[in-house]
Amino acid sequence: MLNARLSPQSVKAVRLLLVVGVAFLFSTVSFAASSNVRWPKATWQDLAKKVGTSEDVRDAAITQLKTLVGLNSKLKKAIYTSDRPLALDVISALDLKDMIPDLLLHVPADPDGFLTVAVNAMMTDKNQTQILNSYQENLAPEQLPRVSPGAIVAMLEPLGRLAIKLPKQVLRGLSVHASPEVRSSLLYYQRMMALRHGSYENLDLVTNMLRAKEFQIRLQAVSVSAEVLGLTAKTKIQTSGSAGLADLKTVCEAEKAKQIREACLNFLASGEGK
Repeated sequence: MLNARLSPQSVKAVRLLLVVGVAFLFSTVSFAASSNVRWPKATWQDLAKKVGTSEDVRDAAITQLKTLVGLNSKLKKAIYTSDRPLALDVISALDLKDMIPDLLLHVPADPDGFLTVAVNAMMTDKNQTQILNSYQENLAPEQLPRVSPGAIVAMLEPLGRLAIKLPKQVLRGLSVHASPEVRSSLLYYQRMMALRHGSYENLDLVTNMLRAKEFQIRLQAVSVSAEVLGLTAKTKIQTSGSAGLADLKTVCEAEKAKQIREACLNFLASGEGK
């Protein structure tokens, strides 16, 4: 009988093979176990609650959800029930783009913007025009009173990101909206249009919001105006309607609360320096 001894290099190689083999065995068993997981009596709501858990359970839940008969119909009915969050989770997890036409009908009454955000997440080159056209129709002055603030906020983000120029009449209506969240989102839209897309139209609306009753809106308007000033000064682009540096300093110095005044001046300094 041969009494062979392995070299240190061979021992290391064997150990590595054992580690890899054990890891592969565990991953195979884990995958097999997760792929066989089923909940025979589970409702779509039960499965929806598992979508936000571990990856293995999530995958198994999604697989089973795809087999449910009439799921889309159930999700449509659930959108405005207490199961609404679960329905939106399932729609997003399954990427149910065929539901977009139905979802768009519900956007105006979307109470918190979550449904609209779900639509945004499913936007592709194929359905982008349909979605953006629907959003612009919702923001028209005659439609705006029937649209929830949450939906408006969620619609403005992709419109600004994709450089969709909204008519002055639409922007004017948004700039005097009762909801400060809507006006804040409009400032963000204006910022994207100016700084990201080089569109400096309607900056007078930003200037008007320097006089907003909410200090948060005033500070945001100062910040956006200062950033635009800083960029146009470097590029020597001529703009109309935007506030000058002296105007912005006047707004900041008029703030009575010391912390707000200092924050305003900091926004002004940081924006102007860009």
